[in-house]
Amino acid sequence: MDKKKICLVIPSLQAGGMERVMSELANYFIGQEQVEIHLVLYGKNPAIFYPLNHNIKVYQPKFKFNDTLRTFSTLKRLFYLRKTVRLIQPDTVLSFGEYWNNFALLAFLGLKIPIYVSDRCQPDKSLGLLHDKLRKWLYPKAAVVVVQTDKAREIYRLIVPNEKIHVIGNPIRKIHQSKAIAKEKIILMVSRIITTKHHDRLISIFSKLDAPDWKLVIVGGEALKQKHFNNLKDLANHLGIAKRVMFEGEQKNVEDYYLKSSIFA
Repeated sequence: MDKKKICLVIPSLQAGGMERVMSELANYFIGQEQVEIHLVLYGKNPAIFYPLNHNIKVYQPKFKFNDTLRTFSTLKRLFYLRKTVRLIQPDTVLSFGEYWNNFALLAFLGLKIPIYVSDRCQPDKSLGLLHDKLRKWLYPKAAVVVVQTDKAREIYRLIVPNEKIHVIGNPIRKIHQSKAIAKEKIILMVSRIITTKHHDRLISIFSKLDAPDWKLVIVGGEALKQKHFNNLKDLANHLGIAKRVMFEGEQKNVEDYYLKSSIFA
C-alpha cells in the first residue's frame, strides 16, 4: 500500500504560535501509519526553531531573499513553492497563515491537488486592499478553509461556501513533568514581542497591583522588525517595576515556565 503524502507549507518555523502548531501537526502526522510528511519552508528567513521528527522531509530554498529586489524575490519564492510541490506530488497540501495562504493558493493555481488553508488571524481583520481582494477570490478555490472558532466560521461564510469551512481549535500537547517543580508567584505571558500582543498593557496593569513579591515573566522574542523590546524595558523602568519584570526571550523549554507559574496571562 502506497503511503499517503501530506505536504505542509509555511514561511518558516521560527518561534511563534502558528509555527508551533505546524510543528506539532507535522510530528503528530509522521507518527501515523502509511503517512509521509513533506514540509516546505519558503519565507524570507525559513529557519527552524521547533524540534522535528527526523523522518519529516524538509525543503528550504537555497537562494536568499533579496530585499532590494523585493518583487522579483517574491515571485522567485512563489515559483519555488509551486515547483517543489509539483516535484513532491502530494495527495493534499495544508497551508498556514492569513497573508501566506493567498501566496500559497496563487502558487498552486491550476494544480489538481486539494489545498487546505488554515486561517489563524482575527477573522474580520483587514489585511489591506490587495490581500482582502485576493482572499475573496482565492479562498473559495481551497478544498477546505480551517478556522478556529464558530464566530470565525460565521464571518468567512460571507466569502466561502459553508460546507468548505471547518472549525478546528489548536492542538493541546500534554506536558510530561519529569521532576517536581514548585509553583512560584509568577504571572506568565508567552508570545512574540510585537505591538499587537499588548505587552505594554499587561506591564501597566501589573504595575498597579499591590503584590511586591510577585514577578511578571515574558517569554518570547522580537519579530516583524518592530524592535519593541527596548520600549517595554523602558516602560517597566519608568513604572518602577523593572526588577520584577523578566524578559526571557525565545525559549525551547517553555514547559518549565508553565509549570512553575501561578497565573497565565
